[in-house]
Amino acid sequence: MSVTEIATTGRSSVSEDGEIARRDFRDGRTRALSWGVSQLQGLLRFVDECEVEILAASGADLGRRAMASLMADIGPVRHEIRHTLSRLSAWTKPTSVPISAATVPGKTFTILEPKGVVLVLVLVEESVRPRFVERLLKDSPVQAGHDTTHIVNRHHLDRRAGLSMTHGGETFGGVIDVNALMMSLALMTDPDLDSELMREEIFGPVLPLVSVPSIDTAIEHINDHPKSLALYLFTESMG
Repeated sequence: MSVTEIATTGRSSVSEDGEIARRDFRDGRTRALSWGVSQLQGLLRFVDECEVEILAASGADLGRRAMASLMADIGPVRHEIRHTLSRLSAWTKPTSVPISAATVPGKTFTILEPKGVVLVLVLVEESVRPRFVERLLKDSPVQAGHDTTHIVNRHHLDRRAGLSMTHGGETFGGVIDVNALMMSLALMTDPDLDSELMREEIFGPVLPLVSVPSIDTAIEHINDHPKSLALYLFTESMG
């Protein structure tokens, strides 16, 4: 059974599950450290006990071979869970903040909270953008040939195809095979920052590239917008 079939035959809808999760959060059930630890431990047990089923679902939904899924999906998830379990207590511990004499005897501290929904954005300097795009389009099909994947269903394939027509910039690649539910890497350069592409989660082989004249402008852009999920730096400078 694939992930899609499991979702279809489930008794509750995504909206219902979401409302249950929000209610549990409002009631305070999910805020205890012990609850988070138990959930992570349960998730790790699930991955271990259902590895065969997860690999089968990945193959059915994404066309991914077992070894590739072990290396790209299951292995990293196990590592991240164990890493989080070893550090969660320290992450959730309040951190004292120095205060001025005027606020004594008060106390101040910070508490870290999850970020929530975030986006991935790649910024590229204008001077190297043509070469960067050319290299990505040249090398990516070669790498993808070792681990071809496809979109889980037609609805999501059509949604990703629609992103290429509404973002306001240029699109390179993004060839679609409707029958196989396949989509090649799509590079979308200089999209409208208010477009759906730049506001919503993509979950597909789509990479938006925003050109900036310099590293200083890139830093200003990052500081002026919500923080992204990760920051990758591709450079020949070791400084």
